[in-house]
This record gives sequence, C-alpha cells and structure tokens, in this order.
Amino acid sequence: MLTEIQDRNEILSNAIEITSAEERDAYIARACGNDAALRRQVETLVAAHFQTRGSGKPALTAGAHLPKRKPEQDSANHAGGRDGADKPVEAAHTTHGTTHGAGKLAAKSPRNPVTAAALLLLGLAIVVGAGMMVWAVRTERQARKTVQEALTERDHAQKAAAEAKAERERAEAVQQTTAKERDGALAAEKAEQHSEEDTNAVLAFLKNEVLSAGRPAGLAGGQGKDVTLRKAVDTAEAEVAKTFADRPLAEASVRETLGSAYLDLGEAALAIKQFERALALRDAMLPEDHPDTVACRNKLAVAYRHAGRTAEASRLYDQNFNSSSHASALAVRGSMLLSQKKPIEAELKLRECLAIRQKIQPDDWTTFEAKSLLGEALLEQKKYADAEPLLLSGYEGMKQHEAKMPSQDKGRLTKALERLVQFDEAQGKKDEAAKWRKELEAAKTAKKP
Repeated sequence: MLTEIQDRNEILSNAIEITSAEERDAYIARACGNDAALRRQVETLVAAHFQTRGSGKPALTAGAHLPKRKPEQDSANHAGGRDGADKPVEAAHTTHGTTHGAGKLAAKSPRNPVTAAALLLLGLAIVVGAGMMVWAVRTERQARKTVQEALTERDHAQKAAAEAKAERERAEAVQQTTAKERDGALAAEKAEQHSEEDTNAVLAFLKNEVLSAGRPAGLAGGQGKDVTLRKAVDTAEAEVAKTFADRPLAEASVRETLGSAYLDLGEAALAIKQFERALALRDAMLPEDHPDTVACRNKLAVAYRHAGRTAEASRLYDQNFNSSSHASALAVRGSMLLSQKKPIEAELKLRECLAIRQKIQPDDWTTFEAKSLLGEALLEQKKYADAEPLLLSGYEGMKQHEAKMPSQDKGRLTKALERLVQFDEAQGKKDEAAKWRKELEAAKTAKKP
C-alpha cells in the first residue's frame, strides 16, 4: 500500500508541473497505464490542485522564479569551472519542453507555499483514503463473515426442523399403527362378541320357535304333541325376518337350519328359498371365500340338484355377477347401508342391484323393491326429482305382484308405502302424504290376525 501511495504521489508531482493540459493528460495516461482507478484518482487530484490555484497553470514552470545570472557566470558554467559546478544550471538557454525535463526542473526548484500546502493536503487525503479503503475492506470481510454465519445458522435450523419433522412423522406413524392395531383388536373382540350373541340368538330362536312346538297348546310356542315337524318349521320360518331384522348373519344361520329341515322333509323348493336368502346375507356381510359363505353356497347347490335345477347348481361356482344371488346380496348390503345412514354408498349398491334384476328378472317383485330402495337412498340425499318416480314405480309394481310375494316378505310392501309418506312429507305435500298414510294404516290393519 505504501509503494502504491509513493507511485501516486510521484505521478501527481510530475503532472502538476506540466504546463500544457494535453501533455499533462498524455503523461498521466502513460504513467498510470491500465490502472483506471489510479488514473481517475490522479486526474481528480490534479483538477483540485488547479482549482485551488485559480489560475489553471502548474505551480512551477520551466525557468520560472530563477535568479538572473551574469554572462561571465554563464561562460564559466559552460566552461566547466569549479564555481559554476556549485551553482544552479541556467535552464533559460536550453529547451526543456518535454515532461521529463520539466519534472527534473521542478525537483530542483523551490516550491511555492500554495503548492506545498496542496501536496500536504493531497498526502493527507491519500493516507485517509487508504485508511478508508482498509476499513471498507475489513468491514466487507466482517459483513461477509456475518452473512456466512447467518446462512450456516439458518442451515442448521432448517436441518434441525427437518429432523424434528421426520421424528414427528415417525411418532405419528407409530401412533397410527398402534391405533390401527387397537381398533383391529377391538373390532375382532366386538365381532367375536357379536358372533357369540348371534349364536345365542339362533339357539334361543330354535328353542322357542321350533323345539317348543311340541309343548301343549296354549303354552309359549306350544302347538300340541301331535304337531308335525313341517308345521313347526313353517311357524318358525314366518318369524325369522322379524326376529333377526338387525342380525343378518344370525338370520342366515337360522335360514340354513330351516333350509336343511325342509330338504329333509323333501321340500326342495322351500329349502332353496331359505338357502338363497342365507347366501345373499352372507355375501353381503362376508368375503365370497369365507368358510361360512362357501358352506352356504354348497347347501344351495345341493338343494338345486334335489329340485332338478342342475344348471343353476353349476352356475353357483361361476364368477357370474349377473346372478340373482349376487343381486340379492347387493340388495341386502344396500338396505344395511341405509339403516346406517349412508345413502350415497347405498345408492351405488342398489343401482347395481336394480341393473342386474332388470336384466334377468324384469317383472319380478324383487326388481320393484330394488326401485323403492333406490328411491329411499335418493330421498335421503334430498334428490327429490330422481327419487319420486322410483318410489312410485317400486310401490305400484310390488302391489301388482303382491300375490307372488312370500308371506314373510309382504312386510316389504308396507316399507314401500312408508317411503312414499316420508317423501310427500319432506316435500310439504300434506294431501298426498295423508292419502298414502291412510293406505298405510289400512295395510297394517289387514296384516293383523
């Protein structure tokens, strides 16, 4: 840094001694070379110097302010005398127009006070400028260091946040797994409890509705000692749907038992009805490869063969989703979803059920029941325009085929009427609702013994 200041001072000293502005600029350009910053500093300081002088001329010019000499002294000087060697050389008799000559003359000539003060100020300015440059460099380095430390701290904070997030996600995953295992255990426990309750309900039903038939008439379930097995089974079958309305698997077990009893009595057609209903219930509740479902399917196949319906027995083991048993399973599943207040899911099942039944049994009462059930699913979603034609068509179709409905299923016609009452009340149609309610009361009265 000191060497740079010395070079700058030397260039400045020589430059302010040059008279011609063009020569001065040319000198500065040669002396500074490719150092543009140095050149700007020198030009700025030269301009400041001449502004201080107020004349626009250099402080010293070649031959200025020098004492006049006698001719004999000049002769002695030119002769190389000893006295002349100790005196200043007269520059007026020689031509010193170049920058180099002017510099030497200025170095040997005394400076005026203004120039000395300017140079002193210039030196101070250069020293201060150098100090400022050093301070700026140190400040910049400190700033960079501070920024780098901040970036490093930020990276550490981000890394710590990412690790905390990963740890939190791991903890949540463990918690979810634990909750899932707990829910699975509770579900298994509940299923086991429910299965036990179903078993007890089946045993109680068989005991009270079938085995009690031999009791004396007048006692609970008693029909006299001469009652036949067929009559006992028929009596029990009429109570199955009502007793197990909310226990589909228990109902399936009872119907399988009744179906086996009918098959033993040689009533294959009646056995088929029981097994078909039982299979629909199990298909709706259990996987198709569940042991109970497979066993029920086998029983139905045996009943089909006893009835001479071998083709249907063979189709039981085909992956035929257009079968009546599959449609029945969909109807059961849709009804359960409605009871669980899940109309959107129920709609999907019931639409599929209706499509199958319209294709394979378009004029059967079960097809019209599927319409009524689908209308209920739409009614629960307040899709009134879509629900109304299905509810009306479903009830009217079931009414027309009432004679073909099994006695235990006639209560479904009453359900279809109740849906019409619910629809008109939701729409605010009081007169229509009153009409359907009157018909509903008449239907309930006709069912009573």
